[in-house]
Amino acid sequence: MGRFFKVNKFVIKTIVLIMFICSLRVPIFASELAQIPYSVGNKYQLEEAMIIATDRLANEFTVNAAGMTNDDLRSYSIVDNQLLSERLNGYKMVKPRASGNEVVITLYYKTMYEASMAYKDPNTYERKISREAREALENAKSVISRKITPDMNDFTKEKVIHDYIVENTTYTKGSLEGRKATESIFGVQGVLCNKVAVCQGYAETMKLFMDMLGIDCYVVTGTANANKQTVAHAWNLVNLDNEWYHVDTTWDDTDQENQKVYTYFNLTDDEIMKDHRADSNRRYPEANGKKYAYDAMNIACTYEEFSQKINELLQKGVSEGNCLWQ
Repeated sequence: MGRFFKVNKFVIKTIVLIMFICSLRVPIFASELAQIPYSVGNKYQLEEAMIIATDRLANEFTVNAAGMTNDDLRSYSIVDNQLLSERLNGYKMVKPRASGNEVVITLYYKTMYEASMAYKDPNTYERKISREAREALENAKSVISRKITPDMNDFTKEKVIHDYIVENTTYTKGSLEGRKATESIFGVQGVLCNKVAVCQGYAETMKLFMDMLGIDCYVVTGTANANKQTVAHAWNLVNLDNEWYHVDTTWDDTDQENQKVYTYFNLTDDEIMKDHRADSNRRYPEANGKKYAYDAMNIACTYEEFSQKINELLQKGVSEGNCLWQ
């Protein structure tokens, strides 16, 4: 009897452990999987199925790829699909043996996208997201509750978030100690949890905040010219009153205390293209807005910010030979 009791006790503990693990990342319901197309005959139908799956935060689903060869499946990449590239870090396709034409697809989401989905519909998605996304989301909520007030317009909200990211993040070019830490610098957890990120982490964090505040925003991928070198880069497009503006929080981060810079805040296409280029295979809205350009706004500032602005103008005058005194 005692032996039987011990076995049952072990089984109960095992069941409890499995239930706990499952609660960390709840699989998508079968009824939602049923809405994902099962038969795909080409890469466009495959992409449609993947997009519908990401609409529901499905972690894994199965398709019948009878119309696609193994080479078609191996050569497929989400890089050319803008929407999937914005939502996913990657994916895996596996053809189980003796499964015929069935392909099992596993999706790996950006924490930015997981957090955004959970914020918009917490009842459906909050328990389905990763631990990293949940932690980043809670920190983002805290920032909004502390720094955003109901009387702010979208421009002010944008500036507050720009300042928060710049003031609280250290830019890094290389990897950190540990695989998880290194992965984090490319996403929102780098900024919101570890305070260290590369340009992609800066841009994805701006995107998450704008999503949470109801402001349309894109992560722009492309290149930038830094120190006479062309490097891969990411920044943002933000919509204010139906006009689009470029924002680069990475290049506005000088990593110097008490110094705020808005050189790359709310620029037009012509202005940003002096040293930035968006990827040619991406479609972004034209950015020609002028109303919310930083220099055009009458912005209240602290004495320190006012002094800094005056010094910047004086330095510019001296360097250009337009100042009456030095």
